[in-house]
Amino acid sequence: MRQAGRYLPEYRAVREKAGDFLDLVFTPELAAEVTLQPIRRFGFDAAILFSDILVIPHALGQRVRFEVGEGPVLEPLTDRTAFERIAGELDHKVLEPVYETVEGWKSETAGARSWAELPAQAIKYVRRIEELVDCPVALLSTSPEREDTILVRNPFEI
Repeated sequence: MRQAGRYLPEYRAVREKAGDFLDLVFTPELAAEVTLQPIRRFGFDAAILFSDILVIPHALGQRVRFEVGEGPVLEPLTDRTAFERIAGELDHKVLEPVYETVEGWKSETAGARSWAELPAQAIKYVRRIEELVDCPVALLSTSPEREDTILVRNPFEI
């Protein structure tokens, strides 16, 4: 979406709201929004969670900035010391990709107020997230409205 997004008004609005491109990438709500934009616009039935190749040098400690009208600018590595500093801090787990797909659903979940109202694939998705983060989900919001919240389990008994 990033490449096409440069020209789409909805992407540009989110990008402007983020301020900095890396803030867009590392803010879950904003990254999710730009992930969902092509689904809304083109009706796709799948998405790739939004990130960018430039998070790699950033994760290595190299300064990355995004200049308006120019694009990404990497701080040059001008000597061996600078290179060794970055290479010495490499944490492969931070950069380890996850290759996994989760079957999606096309029905609307906004407004659901009970577990039974959710599509089966949405429930499978929540369960998979629980596995990945090793933490149970207690509350699940299905829209920005406060009342559209599902109490999955008592958060005080987890």
